Amino acid sequence: MDALVSEAARQGMSRSTLSHIKRREQAIVLHRGGHIDHAIEFYKAYLKHNPGDGNVWSNLGACLRTRKKYQSALACHQRALSIEPNNTAALGNLGNVLKDLHRLDQAIEIQHRVVASKPEDVQSLVNLASALREYRKFDEALAQLDLAWSLESDNAAVRWERGQNLLHLGEYREGFEAYEARWETGELPIAEFSCPRWQGEALDGKRIVLHAEQGYGDTLLAARYVRMVKEMGAYVVLQCKTELHRLFAGIGADRLIAPHEHCALVNYHCPMMSLMAIFKTSTRSVPAPVALSTDARAQRKFADLALIAADCLKVGIVWSGSVTFKNNDNRAVSLDRFSALAENSELRLFSFQQGPKLDELYDSGADAFIDNIGSQCDDFADTAAALAQMDVIVMTDSSLAHLAGSLGKPVINLLQYVPYWIYSLDDSTTPWYPSHRLIKQQQPGEWDFVFEQAATVLKAMAADKHSTHMQKD
Repeated sequence: MDALVSEAARQGMSRSTLSHIKRREQAIVLHRGGHIDHAIEFYKAYLKHNPGDGNVWSNLGACLRTRKKYQSALACHQRALSIEPNNTAALGNLGNVLKDLHRLDQAIEIQHRVVASKPEDVQSLVNLASALREYRKFDEALAQLDLAWSLESDNAAVRWERGQNLLHLGEYREGFEAYEARWETGELPIAEFSCPRWQGEALDGKRIVLHAEQGYGDTLLAARYVRMVKEMGAYVVLQCKTELHRLFAGIGADRLIAPHEHCALVNYHCPMMSLMAIFKTSTRSVPAPVALSTDARAQRKFADLALIAADCLKVGIVWSGSVTFKNNDNRAVSLDRFSALAENSELRLFSFQQGPKLDELYDSGADAFIDNIGSQCDDFADTAAALAQMDVIVMTDSSLAHLAGSLGKPVINLLQYVPYWIYSLDDSTTPWYPSHRLIKQQQPGEWDFVFEQAATVLKAMAADKHSTHMQKD
C-alpha cells in the first residue's frame, strides 16, 4: 500500500487523492482479513468520492452479502457491472447473491456465462454447482464438479460440494468419503488428540473417544452409532456439550465428558459424523435413531402438562434453529406463520423455542395463546420430558427435530426447498427418522404451501383426538 501511495505522490496527485487511494487499500486489507464491518465503512467512504470504481462496488457487495444484506449487495454488483460490463468477478458475485435471493433461474444463467468465459476457473465451476444444487439439479451440479475435480482434485471446496450433492442423491458411500473435506475447508476447528483416528479397526479391549463436532442436531443424529461402537468391545468415552449429558446417560457410552475436557489413556478418537462412513451406512442400512429414555426428575418437572387441555391437540412448535447457523435464514420462519395455526381452536400450541428468536413470542403478543415451555427447559433431558407430553411437534428443521424423532414422537417437519440431506430421498419420509412427516417447499423460499399442508394435517389430527376424547367421556 505504501508503495502505491508513493507512486501516486511521485505522479503529483493531490493529498485528497492520496487519501482516497489509501482508504481503498485499507478497505481491501480489512476485507481480506475478515474485518467485514470495518471494510464496509471504508468501501462506502471511498465510493462517495470515487463512484466509478467497479471493483470496489463489487467488493462492497461481497461484504454486504456476508452480512446477509442481499438486496443491497445485489444493487452494488449491478452498479459494478454498469461500470464494467465484462467484469466476470462482479458477474459471479451477482450470481451468488441471486442464489441467496432464491432467483435461481437467473443465478444459474449468470454462472453459466461466467464459466463460459472462464472454463478452467475452479471457483466459477463451484459457484455454478452450488446454484444448481439449490435448484435440486444434483446431477447437473455433479457434472460441473467433475470438471472442477479434473482441474484440482485436492480442492477442499470441490470435494465438499461434491459430497453435498452425492448425499442428496443417496450415494452415501462416495458422499461420506467426500464429506470428510469438512476438515479442510477451514469452517470447523480440528480436534487435537495424541492418539490415532479410528478408521474401523478392531476395538475389543480398546478405549475410544467419540467427539461431537458440530451442532446439537448432528450430535443427536450420529448418537445412534454410539452403542454400535460399544458392541465392538470398546470402552467408549463420549465428548459432547453438557446440555446433552443427562439425556445421553443411557445410550451406551461408559463416560461422558465436556468439549475440551482432557481424556487420557485412549487408543483412538473419532468424530461422530464420520461413524456413518465407518459403518458403511447405505440408504437401506440406516440404523434406528438413538434410543432415549426420559429422566425421572425431568418427567416430574413436566407432569402437569398431561392435565392441560386434555381434549385439544397439544402441538409443540419451533420456528427457528440456531441463529449462528449460516443457513438458518433459509430454514427458519417468523412466529407469525405458526401463530396462524392457533386460529384452529382445537389446537393448543406450546413453544419450545429458545435463543434470540424467542423474543418474537412476546413482541407479537402471541404469548396470550402460546405457552412458553422452552424457557423452562434447562437441558435436553428437560426438553425430552416436555416433548413426551405433546401429541405432535410442528417445526422448521433444528436440533429439536432430531430429538423428537429419536423419541419417536410424531413430527411435522417443515422444510426449505433443498433441506438437510437426510430429508432429500423422498418427498414425505426419511429413513433417518421414521416418525417424521416431511412437508417441503414447492418453490425456493415459498412457505405458503408448506403451512397450508401443515394446517390441513393438524385439523385432521385434532378431529381424531376430539372424537376419541368424546368416546371416552
